[in-house]
Amino acid sequence: MSSFFISSLSLPVRQIFSPQHVPFWQTLPFQLGLAIGLILLLAAGFNWRVRSVRAQNIRLQKMVDDQKHVEAELRESEARFRAMFENAAVGISIISPAGKTLAVNPVLVKLSGRSEDELIEIGGRGVTYPEDREAGMAEFHEILAGKRNHYQVEKRYVHKDGRIHWMRQNVSAVRNDSGELSYLVVIAEDIEERKRTLEELQESEAKFRAMFESSAIGMGLSMIDGNMLAANAALCKISGYSEEELKQRSDLENCHPEDAHIGMDLFTEMMAGKRDYYSVEKRYVRKNGEVFWTRLTLSLVRDINGQPSYLVNMVEDIDDQKRKSEALRESEVRFRAMFDNAAIGIALVGLDRRPIAINEALVQMTGYKIDEGGRLTGKSLTYPPDAAIGEAERKAVLENKLDAYKIEKRYVHKDGHVFWVRITNSVVRDENGTPKYVLAMTENIDEQKRAAERLAAQDAEHRRQLEQRIAERTEELNLANERLREKAAQDAVTAERTRLARDLHDAVTQTLFSTTLIADVLPEIWETRGPDEGKRRLEELRLLTRGALAEMRTLLVELRPNALVEVPLPTLLRQLTEALSGRARINIQLSAEGERKLPADVQVSLYRIAQEALNNVFKHSKASEAVVTLRMTDSVRLTVADNGAGFDPSTVTADHLGVKIMRERADAIGAKLSMYSEPGEGTQISVVWKTGD
Repeated sequence: MSSFFISSLSLPVRQIFSPQHVPFWQTLPFQLGLAIGLILLLAAGFNWRVRSVRAQNIRLQKMVDDQKHVEAELRESEARFRAMFENAAVGISIISPAGKTLAVNPVLVKLSGRSEDELIEIGGRGVTYPEDREAGMAEFHEILAGKRNHYQVEKRYVHKDGRIHWMRQNVSAVRNDSGELSYLVVIAEDIEERKRTLEELQESEAKFRAMFESSAIGMGLSMIDGNMLAANAALCKISGYSEEELKQRSDLENCHPEDAHIGMDLFTEMMAGKRDYYSVEKRYVRKNGEVFWTRLTLSLVRDINGQPSYLVNMVEDIDDQKRKSEALRESEVRFRAMFDNAAIGIALVGLDRRPIAINEALVQMTGYKIDEGGRLTGKSLTYPPDAAIGEAERKAVLENKLDAYKIEKRYVHKDGHVFWVRITNSVVRDENGTPKYVLAMTENIDEQKRAAERLAAQDAEHRRQLEQRIAERTEELNLANERLREKAAQDAVTAERTRLARDLHDAVTQTLFSTTLIADVLPEIWETRGPDEGKRRLEELRLLTRGALAEMRTLLVELRPNALVEVPLPTLLRQLTEALSGRARINIQLSAEGERKLPADVQVSLYRIAQEALNNVFKHSKASEAVVTLRMTDSVRLTVADNGAGFDPSTVTADHLGVKIMRERADAIGAKLSMYSEPGEGTQISVVWKTGD
């Protein structure tokens, strides 16, 4: 180009501007323009190249800066991850897709009790409890297959020292830009305490559920407003409603209207945080309309913020208990009324002999005031010579050998005079049978005792006179025997003794006792009740006196030494029946079979039982005939039967009609006494004695 440019300059000017002789591209203007264009094009290309290089340099610089920034962020991110990895509160490990452990953090080292190298060597499977090694493996393979990116599993780890503890693993996949698995991050959290707490909570809940469902006491859970959330079977049974029905009813609807207000103040205090629970007794109404008493215990359960959450209702049916308590209270009122108003002295006495309570009658009897109760003990009141009476029985009570006993002894009044009392002590035991205290009932029998002493003295005097008369008659018979021939004398003695046997009777003492009592009170009766009553009693006295003569017919036999033992029992019974038949004008038949020698005490007791039974026939039965039967074989059976009015044995006390005496005589010889009677059917008394008894 430059040569072209120079050559063009060497042309003459006229050639340059003369278009007639050369082509236009060989002209100077064209060549100048072309040269300038080329220069400008070259300059523009150079300029573009410079700008292009500069832009490329800028892009390269930016790429370098971006790379440096990314590297800085990566280093920072790695530092943060490393800090988190090293300082995390949970165990972290990095696992390759092949399952090899690449790295573990200090927490995981601490949780396993092994070093980092040991953990990397044995891997997670090596520290897993053998039975849990397959847990989570299916999810792990799903991550490898790209079906999931994370999963969670709970399994047990084995500490280096052998301890087993629960861990929760959160496994997350880390993939590259193409989605290929690079590695896995495993976050392991120690949940042993949480697991134990959960198990304890589940166990506690199971126990509560078992208690709730199986409790014999009604239990329910209700809202604060009283609406039922749950009710157990016992509560349904108590109320008569099903659980669903109870859920539809409020507590106020079930409560007796008159008792609805009971416990409201306590409920307000509980809601205010002043108490956690309260118990009240109130009435509820069953589904069938029946009213019953309950003991309601209401407990408030609060949430974690201390706010009321729900109520636990415990309902105990105390209707029977309430009625028994009411009956006990009424019984106590009756006992207190009896205790305070009884005509005999009553005291509750501790086992240490100290009185727990005494009534006014005992105070009046002893002369001591109530505030002097310390002196009102059996031991301090007892007349010294009688101190030992009742001690053996008291010891038997303390040894659980005796429940009650009766004694007679003398007490000393506060004013010093001595008087007789009859004491009946009954032990009161607790539910275990241990003596708790003694109920002592004291009766003043001083007049009765002194009257008995007077009667005993009179009886002794009558016996002495009788013996004197017998002695006199015997002397008379002896004198007569001296004057008569032997046979005549024997006949006279027999006749005289027969006469005495007709005049005497075994029960003369009892008749004379009754005669004496009537005679003693006859003047007073004549004055206080009038002549008619006095004459009636006088007539009764006359009849008793005449009866005494009839009752003395058989005494002669008994007055002879050992007569009741030496004379055979059939003979004694024959004399007894003949004497009573003649006196009472009752047809009495005797049937006796067998002969045997009986022990003295057995023969006497059987004779006395027959005598008492026949006396009852004469006095009470209104019978026209009676039968006495005696059978003596290996055993002895004595029966006395009559055709009298009879009676209902259940309405007769044990000591009526001489039953008590006859039973005591039978028990003394080991015999069995039985009695049968019905109104209008007569009475039969039987006693059976066996040789071995």
